Amino acid sequence: MLPGVSPAAVDAALVGGYPAPLAEALTTLAENAALPAELLEAIPPGTTALGEFPVLLAESLVEAYEGRIETYPDTALPGLTTMLVELAERLADLGRAEQALAVAQRSVAVADRLVDQRDHPARAAESLRRAAELARRERGQSPSTVEVVTP
Repeated sequence: MLPGVSPAAVDAALVGGYPAPLAEALTTLAENAALPAELLEAIPPGTTALGEFPVLLAESLVEAYEGRIETYPDTALPGLTTMLVELAERLADLGRAEQALAVAQRSVAVADRLVDQRDHPARAAESLRRAAELARRERGQSPSTVEVVTP
């Protein structure tokens, strides 16, 4: 954990009702340093008060898992699937439908590669459903006109 930054600090900022300074500091850190996954876990799904921070953190964790796939596929692929689902959800929370849809589609493709799938395909499919619905609403389309492509 970074000095002075902990899941407890995130929780206190969210509960205290004044998360803007923490959001700014965390966003700057996420742009310039590797942050632990525990910080992402400390931010409840649906939280938008911290702005881009959860997206930046999830993106950095996706990159970290991608870097491990060749060497440690048994642990990297489940982690990558989880982080792609997380990233899609965080993008959807911010209303970034098209990006959420693309990431969710990728999470489904990665989940399909898992030997021990557990709940990964279901979580990826749910993320894809949510992103597709958000994209549909954003485009003002009926459900039948949204094209969902899984690689």
